Amino acid sequence: MFFLKKDCSVRLVKASFAGKNYEGLNIRLPQNILEDYFQRHLKNNEFPQDFTGLSNCFMRLNRTLCLQGLLSSIILFVEEGQDPGQEMTELKVEELILDLLQTNIRFFPTLFDFYRDWNVDLKEFMEDHFTENLSLSEFASYSGRSLATFKRDFLKITELSPAKWLMTRRLDLAENLLKENKLSIKQISYSVGFKTPAHFSTAFKKRHEMTPPEYRASNTGCN
Repeated sequence: MFFLKKDCSVRLVKASFAGKNYEGLNIRLPQNILEDYFQRHLKNNEFPQDFTGLSNCFMRLNRTLCLQGLLSSIILFVEEGQDPGQEMTELKVEELILDLLQTNIRFFPTLFDFYRDWNVDLKEFMEDHFTENLSLSEFASYSGRSLATFKRDFLKITELSPAKWLMTRRLDLAENLLKENKLSIKQISYSVGFKTPAHFSTAFKKRHEMTPPEYRASNTGCN
């Protein structure tokens, strides 16, 4: 279990282990949720003094009973294919905040630091993460912006819309991977950020007037 601060980014490599598929669980703590928690639970309470926030962007968490219990309860919903619903999800997020605060007192100034500027370079962020299967709203959130601000800032770095830019970069990368002839069409579709191979095939054919297998054959001599 790891904690990643809001103003940092990391490159995550997903790999299988011991013959098992990669599995992971990510939980975001948006600032509006943290602000609401602070207002309801901590505003009128004594706030720990003389403690600085976590210095490292990336912190490994101890496997406390509380954290293990929380994650196990969430994973159970996933394994059973059930949607916990908004109310239960909000309760789980609050439980996570409480567990973190009890784990390390330095989480207080880390989680409730509402005054630091979020200054993620948008061009660098998008180049690093365009292969992630995220919506535009999620790209905006992860870059520390509202969707409107995200679109406005995007116009400062390119004349393309965010959606058009993402499609262009993903298809450019897919072309190179097809020429290398190392990955299957399905693997390529997911690795460059498409939700399904069918979506990838449709977008690719629209651009090249040929399917990915046809493009590979014409560029590698492979059938």
